[in-house]
Amino acid sequence: MILMTFIFFLLPWQSSAFLEEIGFRGYALEKLQNKLGPLVGTLILGAFFGAWLLPEFFQPDTFQFSMGGLRFYPWFILTEIGWSVLMTWAYNNTGKSSLIAGYLFHTVFNTWTLVLLTNVIPGESSPPAFDTTLFIVASVVVALAGVVVLVATKGQLGYRTVLSPKGDR
Repeated sequence: MILMTFIFFLLPWQSSAFLEEIGFRGYALEKLQNKLGPLVGTLILGAFFGAWLLPEFFQPDTFQFSMGGLRFYPWFILTEIGWSVLMTWAYNNTGKSSLIAGYLFHTVFNTWTLVLLTNVIPGESSPPAFDTTLFIVASVVVALAGVVVLVATKGQLGYRTVLSPKGDR
């Protein structure tokens, strides 16, 4: 199991996670937080990320398609927003200079999803079977973890305003 997880971290499909994190956490998050605050910015980013992956629900060889169609899309969005809260908190608490926190969260989530929610076997050509009950439970757990972080940080998610030398924002 440890070897399989390690291999998943190195698979080429993880490069998409890195590229997504460059766009989402590396570019958009900072701008959204500065303009709308950490809570609203993160909620928008999480919802956008879920929308970004909507086409995957129509591609037969994807994890999202194996969920059984759009009936699980609301649970998927809930999960993406919950993960975005956790990832924003990690990003803000690593000095906003490290995309590695977002990438590691993203990679762990992708790996965890494949290993725990499907019967994926590396090299298998058909879509993996999907455990819908476990996914719903996982969605609720991730959302609750996000709520705990939101409450614990009073919605700030580790965000610190940086003032310019003149005292302006």
